[in-house]
Amino acid sequence: MEPTLKVGGLLYYKKIDLNDFRKDDILVFKSSKHIVSHRVVERQEYGFVTKGDANKNNDNSMVNNINVLGRGTDWCIPYLGYYVSFLYNNKIIMLFVIGIMVYLNYKEKKKIKNNLIMVLVLFLSCQFCYSFYNTSTSVINSFKTTDYNVKLFTNGGTLVNDLRINKDVILPDAKKNGSTFDGWIKEEDGYKAEWIDTLYSFKVEPIIQGVTYPLGKSGFTFTIWKNDKIIASNVKSFNTLCVYDDVFKVVVNERDGYAINSFKNKTFVIQKNTTVNPSWIDNIPPVITNFKVDNLGYYNSSLGARAGWNIRIYIEGFDSGSGISKYQTWLVPYQNGSGAEREDGNNRLLTNVLYLDKPEGRTFCAYAIDKAGNEAEKCATIKI
Repeated sequence: MEPTLKVGGLLYYKKIDLNDFRKDDILVFKSSKHIVSHRVVERQEYGFVTKGDANKNNDNSMVNNINVLGRGTDWCIPYLGYYVSFLYNNKIIMLFVIGIMVYLNYKEKKKIKNNLIMVLVLFLSCQFCYSFYNTSTSVINSFKTTDYNVKLFTNGGTLVNDLRINKDVILPDAKKNGSTFDGWIKEEDGYKAEWIDTLYSFKVEPIIQGVTYPLGKSGFTFTIWKNDKIIASNVKSFNTLCVYDDVFKVVVNERDGYAINSFKNKTFVIQKNTTVNPSWIDNIPPVITNFKVDNLGYYNSSLGARAGWNIRIYIEGFDSGSGISKYQTWLVPYQNGSGAEREDGNNRLLTNVLYLDKPEGRTFCAYAIDKAGNEAEKCATIKI
């Protein structure tokens, strides 16, 4: 609270009704280890949002109603808190000093007046400190330990720190996976922990042929269960918010022309933001529906076999996956001779084809190639 209140100063506070607090009042409250004085920023149902004068941002956690001590003054007695704390925490030493001074006073009668005054000052100081501590009017946190019966219902969580029972009970924070602790609520037979659920995202984004589609792609679908209940059937993408330990099951649907190369049926227990990628890949060759190799006769009838023959290669097909990309045809080389290299197209005329009159004949091939690079091949050998 610098510069308004100096560290080590002694501050007076008064217990008032919680509804009487106003914005910018100095709120005195108990934290896990200290008694703190910060300004009120906002009053809420279960506590206060606070901020120190020297801090740029509000405090990270809300001050629960049960930890409020009272409203403090906007002034303090500088450094007196250090003195009070020392005297109170060293009572035995101070009593020992008083005893020595009484003894010295007895031995040296001439200094009786000065010694008695000093003894009186020390005694009153100790009483003053003791009074401040035990009436809880100072901002110094020290209590005598006593026994209390306090029941805490963590509502699914666990305690972060051990509970230390004092004259004024400071309840520890609790902890629960997937939730933020929101304070203790007084109930008839104890205190119940309140929680704010942390929200997590659960997304299903398909991958088709190595490409991710956050919004999905037509024809590629899946079905989703949440906590054993169907919530989305045959959808192409999915995105929702959920809480800790929600259980999702994703069943991937078959797609004609594609193989599922991820999981087909898998369960996911949510403990963080989760993105699931069902995956399909086209690794299925096309289907050739029509393939013909026709001998159209001599290239030059007057030269006959010496000039060769004209050959027509024709192919048709379909692919239910990524689709036909192209067709190619070629002539297989004869022995050490040359053939005809692959050439795009499904209707090709080859001229001057030699050696059809050989016993082996000549082999002609055609290919259907889909967009994923899968090939289907048909070949035929012709001889005269």
